[in-house]
Amino acid sequence: MSLAIIAVLILQSLASSWFYPTLMPEALSLNRWQSEWHYLTEPSFNSIWLAFISALLGVIFAVVLLQHQREQKQKDSLSVWVLIALFVPQVPLVLGWQMLLGEYVNQGWNAVWVAWLHTVYTVPYAYLVLHGAYTQFDEQWLGQGLTPTLTTEAVSVASGGDWRIGSLYALLQTLLPLIVFISVGLLNTGLKGKKTKAKRYADYS
Repeated sequence: MSLAIIAVLILQSLASSWFYPTLMPEALSLNRWQSEWHYLTEPSFNSIWLAFISALLGVIFAVVLLQHQREQKQKDSLSVWVLIALFVPQVPLVLGWQMLLGEYVNQGWNAVWVAWLHTVYTVPYAYLVLHGAYTQFDEQWLGQGLTPTLTTEAVSVASGGDWRIGSLYALLQTLLPLIVFISVGLLNTGLKGKKTKAKRYADYS
């Protein structure tokens, strides 16, 4: 299903014209990609560094919390307070913060503000992902749209009504996380392969 969606987005972003009930576009063109490429640089860069920073901070905060629970002998329990962000509607929460911190946002803290908004949601996800493994880990081994991203630009483009440009931005939104997931999957497969080889070598020796 995911591959089918990507294929449709690619066709839509390349289509010169495509009207119902035609199954395929009448012609394909790179004009949309060429005209939008210059504008994609900044949103793509911002999306990548925001994803990296917010994910890193989310993991750091999650590990600190899990270590605190371990020290308090509560490592097997889930912290409800951390998970609240997953159940609170995002729009009211963001608007509330904007009202409280709007003065700082207007003083040039846009990038920090956007990174913070993303981190609030990466922390509970990182906490859930790491909780099971961290509680079983051997203790001795522990040592608002002013920053353009692909998402904000996709929303802006979608309001313009050109579905071909919208498909281009939606495609890039899909490909970025897909590349990350594939990279992580390949890395995980490689590590498992090395572990299996090491185990076999140990058994034979």
